[in-house]
Amino acid sequence: MTTVAIPEIEQALSDLAHDLRQPLSIIQYSSCYLRILLSEAGEGVQEQLRLIERQVEAASRILEEASERSRT
Repeated sequence: MTTVAIPEIEQALSDLAHDLRQPLSIIQYSSCYLRILLSEAGEGVQEQLRLIERQVEAASRILEEASERSRT
């Protein structure tokens, strides 16, 4: 059985959070852009875009909390 030191786990969490922020930013930007492009689309489309934005925000908060925990 291989054991991993705590600093290595903390660094892995930090790296993971950093690596996930980029695609989340792209998804957030894309949903904002689609909101502009589809401003006249039906309410169903707008609701789906709001859902995407809320989920990206939730994922970002989770990553931020994980990053803060790994620093303490």
